[in-house]
Amino acid sequence: AALKVQAHSNVPTCEALEDLFLHDPKCRQLFIESIVVTESWLFREPNVFQHINTLLRHRLKNQSEVKILSAPCATGEEACSVALSLLDSGHSLDQFCIIAADISQNAIEGAIRGRYPENAFRSIDETQQRKWTSSTPSGWQVSPHIHEPLGLLNSTLLATHPATDLLPKTHGR
Repeated sequence: AALKVQAHSNVPTCEALEDLFLHDPKCRQLFIESIVVTESWLFREPNVFQHINTLLRHRLKNQSEVKILSAPCATGEEACSVALSLLDSGHSLDQFCIIAADISQNAIEGAIRGRYPENAFRSIDETQQRKWTSSTPSGWQVSPHIHEPLGLLNSTLLATHPATDLLPKTHGR
């Protein structure tokens, strides 16, 4: 479709750009990918993970499984950190499910791979890094059992019914 341009210029009008953004999914996704921040690292905010452990222990007194939302999850470092923190604290995989969502398709694809550069481990020591990952030619691969509780989704929380859209997609849990 032809874009309306401003008189005496090749610059599209605001209305034309708005129409393109609203009605062209490829254009919208390109815009999203250009503005999202995808850098994160494991255990970036240690107090958060301690708090999640406390909350999980409290909630497990009244329910058998707790669902945790990590959003935006970028390339998965924070969702992985939650899982690692809970597993290291003695919780089992059947006690929690982590729903990790991000609007960036590129970020979710990275999260699904579960492979991170050395810089993603700047908050943890080498012993922990080697316990949870294995070295590959293209980075550090998180152990497969860490990804088991993660439901990684390319989704927006601005959807009409985000809870009903997200929960069924988490490995049938």
